[in-house]
Parts: sequence; C-alpha cells; structure tokens
Amino acid sequence: MGVGLVQKDYCGIKSIHLIDICTSDLPGTRGVAGHYELIVPEMWRVTIWVWLVRPAAPLLCKRTQRRAAPKAAPTDHAFASRKSWEDLGAPREAVRAVARRGFPAPTRCQALAYGAIAGGRDALVADQTGSGKTLAYLLPLVSRLRAAEERSPERPSPAPRPRGACAPRAVVVAPTAELAAQIGGVARELSDGGLRCRVRVATAARAAARDAATLRGACDVLVITPGRLERLLGDGTVSLRAATDVVLDEVDGLALADGGAALAPLRDLEARFVFVTATLPRTLEKTLRAEFPGLEVLKGPGLHRAPPGLDVRLVDCTPDASGESPDPTFSRKARALLTALGAGAPARALVFCNTIEGCRRAENALRRADRRGRARRVLAFHSALAPDKRRAAEDLFRGASRDAPVVLVCTDRAARGADFGGEAVDVVVLFDWPRDPNEFLRRVGRAARGGRAGAAVVLAAGATLPLARR
Repeated sequence: MGVGLVQKDYCGIKSIHLIDICTSDLPGTRGVAGHYELIVPEMWRVTIWVWLVRPAAPLLCKRTQRRAAPKAAPTDHAFASRKSWEDLGAPREAVRAVARRGFPAPTRCQALAYGAIAGGRDALVADQTGSGKTLAYLLPLVSRLRAAEERSPERPSPAPRPRGACAPRAVVVAPTAELAAQIGGVARELSDGGLRCRVRVATAARAAARDAATLRGACDVLVITPGRLERLLGDGTVSLRAATDVVLDEVDGLALADGGAALAPLRDLEARFVFVTATLPRTLEKTLRAEFPGLEVLKGPGLHRAPPGLDVRLVDCTPDASGESPDPTFSRKARALLTALGAGAPARALVFCNTIEGCRRAENALRRADRRGRARRVLAFHSALAPDKRRAAEDLFRGASRDAPVVLVCTDRAARGADFGGEAVDVVVLFDWPRDPNEFLRRVGRAARGGRAGAAVVLAAGATLPLARR
C-alpha cells in the first residue's frame, strides 16, 4: 500500500515521496492521517495513504480544497421551516396548490416572506439560490389577489385602460427569458392546483404576433423581461394602470443593466413593490431603503453562503515556465475539466465561462477529447444561440442520466433562471472565475439546491487564485 511522506508549502505541493509498506507496520499510536486524492501541478491524479510529517495536509487535497468555498451555512441551518403553511395564514386552496407541487411545508425563506407580501407591504427578499424565492413571493401575492377578487367579485378596473391593452393586476419583471418562463410556469402550476390566476408571459424570445395574441383579455399576473416591457408599453399592448403589485426578481441584475433604464416606467407607479435577490450588495440595500422608507428587509439564513450540501474544490491551473503549449493556462484548465467530469460519472454538469467565445473554446476542447460523443453529450447555452436552441438544450439537460450524461457549457445566463425542472445538477465547474464576485454564489448554487448534495470545482490560475482561495 502506498504511504506518502509529504513536504509542502502554501503555494502548492513541493514534493511527494512514496514508500511501499504494509499497513501493519504503521505505528498504532499515531495511525494513518487519512485517505487523500491529490491534484498536483502536473495535473497527475494520485490516490495514496498519507503519513503526515506535520499536522497539515497538502494545499490542494480534497479536505483543504473546501477552504476555497465561501463561509458555509451553519450546521443547524434547516432547509424547511418549522412552521406550516396554515401557521403562516395561507388559504386552503393555496395549501392544496403547493402540496401538489411537492411543497407540503414552506422553506425558511418562504416562511420569512409570507406575512409581509400577503399583507401588501413593500418587501426585499434575499436568500441563497435554491431557497424557494419564486414561490416565496408568488404564493402570498396570488393568494392576496384572489382574496381581493372574492371580496369584490364585480370589482371594477382600478383605472381606465387603452382599448384592447393587457392590464395586469401584478407585474413580475425578470432579467432573462429563461427566468421569466420559469416564473410563469410556477404561477400556472399554482393555478392548475386550485389557486386560480390568469398568467401571461412576454419575453423577447417570443414573436411579436404571438405576444399580441397571448396578451389579449384579462390578466392577473404578467411575467415580462425589461426590454419587452418597454416595447409593449410603447406600442400600447400593455397598460400598467391597473397594476397594484410589482415584483423585481433578480433585482441586483435589473438595477445594473443599462443603469436600470428599462425600469423607468415602473418608478411612478402607485403600487406595492417586492424586490427579490440571491445576492445583496450594500449599495443596493441602502438605495432601496432610501427610496422605500417602509421597506421590510427579509434576509434568509443562507444569504451569501454556499448551500449546506455543497462540496467546493479548488484546482490550481497556474502553468509553469515549461512552455507546454501556446496557451498553457487553457490547456491545464481543459485537462482539469476532463478530470472533474470523469470523477463520479455526473449525469448533469454545468461548465461556466465568462464569455461566449470562452464557451466555444471549452466546448470544442470537450468535443476533441471525445470525438465520437461516447462519454457525454456536450451542449451550449448562451445568448448567441436562438431561443429555441436554448430551450432544446434545457430539455436535453433535464433528460440526462448517468447512462446518457450531458454537459452544458454556459455563460451566467444559466446562473439566472435556466429551468432544469427540479432535476439535480451533480457538478458545477467554474472554468473561468466570474468577473463579478457575487456571481460565484449564483454559479455554484446551481448545484446542491433544495437541500440536496452537490459539488463545485473551481479552476483558477494566476491572479484569480488568491480570490478563489478566499
């Protein structure tokens, strides 16, 4: 059995000396330190039993790689709340609707948000990805709209609207077509489950003629992207005169896009506002508090933490001075990517790159390594693809299995709302370190959602290595 005598410094593994020895010869008083899987600078993969000279382990072994993750949620963090939907005051039809969706009890985020939104108060809901934020605002919002309609069954329109225009009672704005479609799907499932509401979805991914046909008639909830909202308000297809509630999902992204110009039509509305986010920069919180003095800030227990079931591993891909290839960093990352995808045979893997060109390079590297496509199917997901191709990639990713694994090479578009139908993502690989550090949690949070276990592998080199180690 291999026993390693390890010397190390804090820049990586300095040297490994292997000795063949029987386990019976090991001193029982000190024992064997543990079983480690080492990823050394030459990208060789070695599994050994390690006999430690000092109580520290090599920097890039599995046990210390977890130091690269952000502060994990405390061990007593429970995904589900101790309260029931009935405890929160949810009506019977709402309880039945969520039970049919597989949520017999609320998550902690949902329990935290229910009272403020059901009570019609301005609220900011912030919690980690996968905590159930969509249902956290949709369920109390639709329940309140239903209750208002039942109290006034012949309720007149709050304000006149242009002839033929869609005048929703609630507007949900989402930054991407994928997230808008996902929100609309959840709202329709609630309606089909008994919490009746008329839902419309309008995005740039849909044809204008289709929008015109879809947006006719009465509407309770309109889910829309910012660009589409601006255009449909301009041509009179949509009117906000009847809107009593506005939800800005992924508000941090909406506020940053074009300086928030696309949200200008919403600023003067006399409506209740709900802001939803998985990351909450201090400047954004300060701005919202200033503009909405009565805002209830509801921060979930997992905010700015990695999901409890997530195992984050760091791989140092910094090249040496050997000049092994024209782009040694990319070559090392490509080899590390193949290693990560080969470990544990993941059925679904997401590979995040910062740019479309980076996605294409990573995709080509995976295809060259498996030219016949026997190991896995490789798909792309970014804004350069037509909407129907992105939807097809989502469908194939949802249908993946260990016998037919799928790798989705994507930009941050997949970190904000790609709909995988509740299917677990086994591993997330950060091929590029995100330009915005807040996107780190969004990327790795695509795994280990809903209390599941998952893994994230961070490939870092050069100047990004210290950032990843934090």
